[in-house]
Amino acid sequence: MRPFEGMDVCIWGQFEAVTRKDVWRALMDLGAQWVEEGSGMLELEAYDLFVMGDGVAEGSSHQDCARSVMDEAAFLQAAGLADWSLDERLGHLRGVLSAEPSAQTWEAMCAVFDGWPWERHGLDVAVEYAMAHLRHWPEALRVLPERWARYDEWFQVDPRVDLMCVTGPSQGAGHLVSIANPAFFEPFADHPGLGDWKAQDAEGRRLAIQGELLSLTDAQGNVLHAWDGLDVQEAGFSHCERYIWSIALASEGTFGNALCLLDARNFELVDEVLLRCDVTWFEWDEQGFHSVFISPDGRQLAFYSVVDEDTVEASVYWFDGLQIDSASLELPDDSPGNVLGFSPDGSRVVLISARDVLSVFSLPDGRCLWHGDTVEAPLEADEEPVALYFSRQWLYPYGMVVGPDVTLVRVHDEAECNAGFSVHSTATGAPLGCVGTGPLSPRQSISSLKSERLCQALYDDKHLRYLPAVHLIRVP
Repeated sequence: MRPFEGMDVCIWGQFEAVTRKDVWRALMDLGAQWVEEGSGMLELEAYDLFVMGDGVAEGSSHQDCARSVMDEAAFLQAAGLADWSLDERLGHLRGVLSAEPSAQTWEAMCAVFDGWPWERHGLDVAVEYAMAHLRHWPEALRVLPERWARYDEWFQVDPRVDLMCVTGPSQGAGHLVSIANPAFFEPFADHPGLGDWKAQDAEGRRLAIQGELLSLTDAQGNVLHAWDGLDVQEAGFSHCERYIWSIALASEGTFGNALCLLDARNFELVDEVLLRCDVTWFEWDEQGFHSVFISPDGRQLAFYSVVDEDTVEASVYWFDGLQIDSASLELPDDSPGNVLGFSPDGSRVVLISARDVLSVFSLPDGRCLWHGDTVEAPLEADEEPVALYFSRQWLYPYGMVVGPDVTLVRVHDEAECNAGFSVHSTATGAPLGCVGTGPLSPRQSISSLKSERLCQALYDDKHLRYLPAVHLIRVP
């Protein structure tokens, strides 16, 4: 049993070896049910223990309460902070982490960190040392201890949060927490769901459109090939750089735009398909829309646009061998919208319509797996479910990430305030839960999603990290 298990504690006066913050945090780590700072307004009989620092007069009212009183020296002894030695603590930590990864080893390691003062006592050194070992652990073992799952009274980020990867299985889809030290992690990079037209290949050859002429030049600017297509509008290398995608007017004898596949070695036309929809920027119901969207690896092109005043169409194209293949997507409503992103393996694509309906489709069959304009989920485990909404304005282009296992989508409440994000299964599109700000950080608003684990805070440069629930982690 932890030394202060289940106690309501009052701390009073000033402390020499540690700060009042350290005392409060150590008491909570070591089992206290609640800790209050002393004042003349308190009902002293309500407390099980008084931890007294300097500056408390003899005969104070707390002396009359039938409760335990502990001075600073006794507290430091009970909390394991007496005769503090960083080397001794690090030696204990080293011994614990020499064991094989297991739930028991993880709990023993967390016990070493219990009560460790956050400042001026080497906690950053200890966390950095532990991180070097934990990088090789299964994520499912690195679970947020329930006793650490709390707001800090001083709104500081718990440095130990960097040790954790997941929350408890009872916590829904997880928590959103601030990163204490980004240096403990691999460099963070954007995880885009969409790419751009690839104008340059690995050899430095560049594509250029001048008038109706598409040309390919070498790194020195010498023209290697030219294609006199009709009104070439867009062009880019395919993922393998063996071919070139191009949007131009269809070849002679047909009418309209076409998606063309050219051989990058000689600019010969390999295949083309006629496009029914608009391929340019367009306006609909006083809103502006792009028509063409490219997967990050350049393997797939999606068109989500109007055919005429009454018809909207969405399709995804790729090439199989020397032939362009496609899938038509059955839209849930008759409005245009945006393609939000492709999954890393290209098997899923996510769209949102102008009516704010989110849809998840499988590829290559184009089947709609899930669609909806709201999700219902509590932001905290003890809250009643509330309706949360998707919004095209909030989601395009930085409001969603499609990962191998889960898809994260920003959501807002009825008052159009940021409410975190909805977590969906990438395999089925179904919502798994909703994540708001967690118990380890003050309330933050999300400006963008960077990856499956990283968000950007709205009003500063802070990064927020997503700790999913255990049941969303695939155990090795």
